[in-house]
Amino acid sequence: MKHLYLLIYALLLTSIQTTHSQDDPEIFAETNLDEPVCSHQAKYFLEAGNKSVINPNPLVFEYDVKFYKLDLEAYDSTNQFSGSATVLAQVVATETDTFSIELSNKLSADSVFINGVKLTFNHVSNNIYVPLPVPVPTGNLIEFLLYYHTPPAYTSIYFSSTLAVNYGNFVVSQTFSEPYFAHEFMPCKQELEDKADSVFVFITTKDDLKVAGPGLLTLVPLPDQKVRYEWRTHQKTAFYLICFAISDYQEYSIYAKPDSLPGDSILVLNYVYDYPNCLESNKATIDKTPAMIELFSDKLGLYRFHEEKYGHYMWYPSNFSGMEHITMTGIRSFSENLIAHELTHSWFGDNVTCATWSDIWINEGFASYGEYIERQNLISQASANSLMLTYMNYVMTLPGGSVYVPEADIDNWGRIFSTRLTYRKGCALVHMIRYEMQNDSLFFKTLYDFLQQYQDSIATGLDFKSVCENVSGLDFTGFFNQWYFGEGYPTFSVIWSQDEDTVWLNSIQTTSTIITTLFKTPVDFKLSYSGGSQTVRLYQLTNDTTFKIVIPHEVTGITIDPDNWILNQSGTITHRNNLDIKVWLEGPFNGSEMNTDLTGLADFPLLQPYNLPPWNYNGDESITIIPDNCVDWVLVELRDTTFGSPTSVATTINRQAALLLNDGRIVKPDGSSKLQFDSTLLNQLYVVIRHRNHLGILSAFPLIYDMGVYRYDFTTSYLQVYGGINACKELIPGVWGMIAGDADGSGIIEDTDKTLVWETSAGGFGYLSSDLNLDGQSDNKDKDDYWLPNLGKGTMVPE
Repeated sequence: MKHLYLLIYALLLTSIQTTHSQDDPEIFAETNLDEPVCSHQAKYFLEAGNKSVINPNPLVFEYDVKFYKLDLEAYDSTNQFSGSATVLAQVVATETDTFSIELSNKLSADSVFINGVKLTFNHVSNNIYVPLPVPVPTGNLIEFLLYYHTPPAYTSIYFSSTLAVNYGNFVVSQTFSEPYFAHEFMPCKQELEDKADSVFVFITTKDDLKVAGPGLLTLVPLPDQKVRYEWRTHQKTAFYLICFAISDYQEYSIYAKPDSLPGDSILVLNYVYDYPNCLESNKATIDKTPAMIELFSDKLGLYRFHEEKYGHYMWYPSNFSGMEHITMTGIRSFSENLIAHELTHSWFGDNVTCATWSDIWINEGFASYGEYIERQNLISQASANSLMLTYMNYVMTLPGGSVYVPEADIDNWGRIFSTRLTYRKGCALVHMIRYEMQNDSLFFKTLYDFLQQYQDSIATGLDFKSVCENVSGLDFTGFFNQWYFGEGYPTFSVIWSQDEDTVWLNSIQTTSTIITTLFKTPVDFKLSYSGGSQTVRLYQLTNDTTFKIVIPHEVTGITIDPDNWILNQSGTITHRNNLDIKVWLEGPFNGSEMNTDLTGLADFPLLQPYNLPPWNYNGDESITIIPDNCVDWVLVELRDTTFGSPTSVATTINRQAALLLNDGRIVKPDGSSKLQFDSTLLNQLYVVIRHRNHLGILSAFPLIYDMGVYRYDFTTSYLQVYGGINACKELIPGVWGMIAGDADGSGIIEDTDKTLVWETSAGGFGYLSSDLNLDGQSDNKDKDDYWLPNLGKGTMVPE
């Protein structure tokens, strides 16, 4: 552990006198008065609507805090304390005539000194107001010294004495102040951008107790069996990170040795209850801390406070299980997740702090992701994946909410620290940024550059966005609008089909809220096949997007986001089977193909014509343009049955109207796409083809499935048709087709087809059932060439 030697600056302004400067000259240590004054104040003061939301007081913006010192007497078994607090501030206004600082009215203020002079003051509305005898001009220092104590009736959850019930009601007292409550135990300016250059916490207590605090320790024995713990940190410190805790602790020290700190080490100081088996039962977990420090130093940059220490002290506040107080974390019980989370705050939160409580993601989202990084690198990828899935599932227990805390909610302590939104969804957001970059080197460089650029300072979510863009070259505007400021999450449903070596994947996105109606995002889809799988990354830019994927395997299933990169739910995954069916109709067949005379008719139906008896099909298939190569509408019926078993209409799983093209192919109403069906087969697939004036036919064998397509060709042999030679007709040698003549669709070619249908429309033109050769007119050719030769024949399709 390196020793930190205090650099004592000479007091630059000799006009400022301090009553404690001789006793504690180091209160000015590392106060660089040449630094730009309040470099971030102008940036955020006007933009942010969440300044001083608890105790609005514009006077606190007339100065920057340089130093805090607490010098108190306190114990483990009482919430009473007394002593003094010193605040060193530098004026940034043109001048100030009143010094003001927050202090809860729960506390009793006894006396106030400004630059060594005792002055009158007012303590109202949780603020101290001190009129100054002479206005102090910009750049000058003000030393505020307050003597104060807790009155007998003082109660606060932000400094309290509690009983650790999981360790035999062990007594411990502790401070806790995030986000707005440091003023309940100390005077302070509760503005995030104003970090003190150094903080001293001196606590006098019984010599059989220990006091946890920030920075490095000097132990001063005192009379009457007392001792003063003098903790000093010279790190830039936000007000809410100042702390102390008192208990009967035992000390356990270990060391981390990051590669970036060759020949040296970082003290990991642990204050553990001096309770039977407390240290022994937690030691194995505590001992994992050095490896985490080394890991994060490698991934994020060297632990910023390595010249002082890191550590833990056990506490038992009513609010949090852990709190990342600077250089020493308060922790209720030791778990690997909690240690990793609070340690990550040394980078995100303690070093770079959220600029506003609306941007608490900078602290908690990244600290939660530290848990993932720790598991991924020190346990296993499977463990990290399990953690992320658990966190994402918790986010999706409710539909809405943004990671960014709306300004209307920043006075809501519970909303700021929402487990679901700030921690879990915030963690998922970092994970998705890593996924968007698709490059771990760029991702961790982004984290490193962000921490370097904003070290010892504050940052917003948009500041991090800017670093993401600078490092990766990507535009994250849409991403942050969707995931940071937006609400909810997407659900992806998939409809997919395969046609030989091409998979068509239709990704349909719905969202959980109407606030964010589309998440434009890459999505991984895993295509599984016999013996392996292939994962493809597709970009969903609309709510309904169809992708074409070339793959030389027969795909058996698709998984959405298989590695759980995106906060999403998987909806339905529908395998849409393709049908490649070929059939000839006797009537229009001309020896090589079928005539397309009907397409020129004015009354060719744009809506499928099988919505009447005997078919009674109520589908809504329609066309707007009649394809030139179209012959007519047909009705396709799919049946699911076992091979060799009689099939019947009861086994029907799908019906759809389709177009028959002149080359015998049956296609969708778009005129080119293969027919498809979504049903899951229990047995084997058979197909029935019906036409309005030809006898229906059934496949004699199950359709053959290959590379996503069910295929069947009725034209090659009568054996292909159920019922054989009696169910179809040889049109030319070796070519078979459906039998013409069933003008009324009854399934039998009989007299009524002539007397009730043909005779009624004979001599007519148009789209007629009696037009058996489909040439657009009802004439003797239909009767003599088709009806009469086929009279008496009937369909062999089982009903």
